[in-house]
Amino acid sequence: MPIESKKSSGAIGRPRKVTPAVLRKLEEAFLYGATDAEARLFAGGLPESTFYDYCRLNPDFAKRKELLKLQTTLCARINVSVAIQNGDKELSKYYLDRKCREEFSTRQESRISEINPDEEKTLAKTIADAYQKRTGGHA
Repeated sequence: MPIESKKSSGAIGRPRKVTPAVLRKLEEAFLYGATDAEARLFAGGLPESTFYDYCRLNPDFAKRKELLKLQTTLCARINVSVAIQNGDKELSKYYLDRKCREEFSTRQESRISEINPDEEKTLAKTIADAYQKRTGGHA
């Protein structure tokens, strides 16, 4: 699967940069939740074209990297779940606030809908009048 030195196959040209060591570094970075660019940097500055050529030629690796990227999120979910199960009330409140907003959120969310042109003019005039009243007409 890894693209190694072309010299080992008898071909002439520059050796490929995706070696087993580079693959290990890429996978390690993906386990930390790194983006493709971050993983390439972590693996020694692997060129973008080389990386994406490798992914195109090795679809199993491309699928694996996407799964590895999920590892950090999964670990965080497990940590949160374990903490809640161990009685962390503050985290429980935070979790419910984020996951069940309609039922548990204490925050008010406003929704901006479209304003028709007449309402927009009226609103702009009201704001301008309030500003002038507050500043005494001085800008």
